[in-house]
Amino acid sequence: MHSWGLFMAQMRGEQNPVYASGTGSAMLEGKLDKAYETFQILLRRAPKNAEAKQGLAQIAQLHYEAKNFPKALKIYEDIVKRWPDELNEQPEVNFYIGEIHFN
Repeated sequence: MHSWGLFMAQMRGEQNPVYASGTGSAMLEGKLDKAYETFQILLRRAPKNAEAKQGLAQIAQLHYEAKNFPKALKIYEDIVKRWPDELNEQPEVNFYIGEIHFN
C-alpha cells in the first residue's frame, strides 16, 4: 500500500487503535485539517495535481464518515469549484453533497 493509502487506512482506524476505540476523533480532525492545508499548498503550486484532487476527496469522505458535515461540505464544494468535470468522474461527490444538505 502506498504511503497515502496507508495514511488513509490509519485515519479510518483500520490500523489506528486509538481512533478505532472512538477516542481519537479530535486527533483525526486535527490531522485532517493539517492534511487539507497541505493539499491547498500543493494545489497552489501544481493546480492540476491528480493526487491532490484524490486526497481532497478522501479527506472530505473522512469528515463525512466522522459526521463533521460542515467541513466535508466545504471540501466537496471546493472540489466541484476546482474541477467541475469531477462530478462526471466521481458522482459520489454529488451524492454526498446532497446527503449533507438533507442531514
